[in-house]
Amino acid sequence: MFVIFHFDFLVRALIGGLITAIVAPLVGIFLVVRRYSNMPDTLAHVSLLGVAIGIALGFNPLGVAIVTVVGSSIGIERLRSRRALPSDTLLSLLLSSSLAIALVIMSTVKNYSTNLFSYLFGSITTVTANDLFIMGGLSAFVIALVVVCVRGLARDRPP
Repeated sequence: MFVIFHFDFLVRALIGGLITAIVAPLVGIFLVVRRYSNMPDTLAHVSLLGVAIGIALGFNPLGVAIVTVVGSSIGIERLRSRRALPSDTLLSLLLSSSLAIALVIMSTVKNYSTNLFSYLFGSITTVTANDLFIMGGLSAFVIALVVVCVRGLARDRPP
């Protein structure tokens, strides 16, 4: 029954899934209350834009994706707080435009051999030990941030 634990890639997949299972609902609670239920999908497409930019410029795609996602998250929150657009409209615009720009960038990159959609959809069985360290570090940061800011997050109401 526990034969699957003899395979390293399955153990890494299980650990990665557990990390995600702990952090996703913790953040998701606040996203739903603030009417940001499309945020995860939007940030996934924004991260694809970051990957495309990283590959096109020859940088680490993961690093550029993280910077792109954090920057767009801050921008989304600033626009939301100014009430420039409703949050669902803002997220929909960013989702579709970032996917379109990523596809345009990747169509112009020469000698690109990796499937772009493998970055968007991925496979949990391809998680590496380095990925687990990154996931663990970012998850610890997110958990600490939620613990420190929980009163402000719980008090903040949608517009």
